[in-house]
Amino acid sequence: MKKGLIIYAMCLTTMAFAQEEQHLQGSSTEAKEQTNEILKISSRVESSEVDVRVFPNPSSGNFTIVGPEGSQVTVYSDLGTYVGTWLIGSEGNVFMDQMPSGVFICTVLASGERHVRRVIVM
Repeated sequence: MKKGLIIYAMCLTTMAFAQEEQHLQGSSTEAKEQTNEILKISSRVESSEVDVRVFPNPSSGNFTIVGPEGSQVTVYSDLGTYVGTWLIGSEGNVFMDQMPSGVFICTVLASGERHVRRVIVM
């Protein structure tokens, strides 16, 4: 059961990335008409100096996302449905309140890097 849940969450992460890219591009006709070509290949960053934490995990419905001030937090449900976007405030966190049960994918854009965290709400 646990192994199946992990595989399921990994598949949802992939779906969340695709949906976030579509969300960030918008629905302009220019984006739809562009050809699919590789413009740049960048190197993979193995370590990051940005500290992004999500706790408690698992949660009973309330969790906190900690990161650099001004970072953008986008949350998706376990089905890949867009839940919302928040900015991390001056205290360095976003408090998510009254989330329903399920698995959520949190992407944090901080200092030009994307950090992905999974949160389980019981």
